[in-house]
Amino acid sequence: MCRAGPLLVLLAALLAAGCASSRALPRAHAELIAWYVEDLAHGSQRRPDELRVPDAGAQLQRVAAWADSNHAQGEALPPPYVAGRRERWPALSALFRSHLVVALPSGLVAARPDLQREDRALALTVVDAENHDRRTLDAVLLSMVAADDRVASAYLEAVARARVESDVKGGAEIWGRPQISDPRP
Repeated sequence: MCRAGPLLVLLAALLAAGCASSRALPRAHAELIAWYVEDLAHGSQRRPDELRVPDAGAQLQRVAAWADSNHAQGEALPPPYVAGRRERWPALSALFRSHLVVALPSGLVAARPDLQREDRALALTVVDAENHDRRTLDAVLLSMVAADDRVASAYLEAVARARVESDVKGGAEIWGRPQISDPRP
């Protein structure tokens, strides 16, 4: 029996781990992905080519291919889960403006806890679908880029900021932060 075999396997694993960490998704690419997806989901026009930057590694190239995988009549359409969110955005924005739904600092949304029963039922239908798609998108994208803890943390921070900022532009109040009122009459 050869003792060099297990050592070679260990050496190969260590080399692979070292190479993998040097090819990790850069923070700037995590930000790019987060804003690209959130802009699309919030109704902005974005093109998959925007993800094909000169220094794109394999992870960003996978995301770009995914973003460009849904076509109809020669036109790029948002990928699954992004398309659902984009279709839901007008209703969610209306619920924000009606003060039935709020944005959370985590990047998720919630029905206001002080709602009447009938308003809560209406809001929860949209909130549950939206949060499901937000979480699913996060899982899909993190899997696609083979995220380690550092990359996952960078992406989740970036996507939470992008979601909150976009939701606020759509009329959301951020729940859990004090609101500054205008003291003028």
